[in-house]
Amino acid sequence: TAKRTPLVLCDADGRLAALALPALRAMGFTEVQLLDGGLEAWRREGRGTITGINVPSKAFGEWALHTLRTPQIPPHELQAWIDGGRDMVIVDSRTPEEYARGCIPGAWSMPGGELMLRIGELAKSPKTTIVVHCGGRTRSYIGAESLRRMGLPNPIVALENGTMGWELAGLTLERGADRRVAEVSEASRKGAAAAALLIAKEDGIASIAPAALEALWARRAEENVALLDVRTREEYEEGHVAGAAWAPGGQAVQATDEYIAVRAARVVLVCDGSGRSTMTAAWLKRMGLPAVSILAG
Repeated sequence: TAKRTPLVLCDADGRLAALALPALRAMGFTEVQLLDGGLEAWRREGRGTITGINVPSKAFGEWALHTLRTPQIPPHELQAWIDGGRDMVIVDSRTPEEYARGCIPGAWSMPGGELMLRIGELAKSPKTTIVVHCGGRTRSYIGAESLRRMGLPNPIVALENGTMGWELAGLTLERGADRRVAEVSEASRKGAAAAALLIAKEDGIASIAPAALEALWARRAEENVALLDVRTREEYEEGHVAGAAWAPGGQAVQATDEYIAVRAARVVLVCDGSGRSTMTAAWLKRMGLPAVSILAG
């Protein structure tokens, strides 16, 4: 958002970037440079490149798996649990659209940012095993660890390699599922708020008052600000803080590089209380973002 932010444009060989340069300057950005010779010149000097999408978050997910020792379950073992009627709940921590395209049979749609708020509506008994899955790895691990951070007594595991691993194991996905927790009880809200209070204290999550956020947003041309609403699409569309982008919690962590262009920016997360924003802030802070806070209240 800050017009004085240093920007570097690059493309294959430098020709397209040169055309973009005057457009950005016309938009008011003052510190814009070109990567001389583009990626071709970069590679000629022996410098490395990376492939794939959402690389920072995926690398972080692998760190979380090995550091926090997230319990995993292989696909065929989970299939045996399903066949045996085990007392368990399977939750898909991806977006509702991804969930509908193909999920583990019987799974409920519960995007990662919603786990903390809604899991109590499904796992009523402390003995119920909770299985978290996504399409691959990252959101499974982050989702499982989010639930573990809540201090739930339930056994919590992540499905090894998600739906991709399920299909590679020769198992069949469920298509077109539409199971979700639409309403949240007061007990679940209180549980999420209590967990958020502990996590905020443990991780040093700062909060910002509404008036201070309004003043910060007014300075966004001088200071980079990322204002993100981490609630569901329906909640966001019903009304949100002016200027806030919709970035549901799980996606804000999974696709951080799509929502936060400047790592040193002031990042402010908003939900309807503190649970979802605090959990998201805790993960972003652990990813190394230096200035993450939540909107108080």
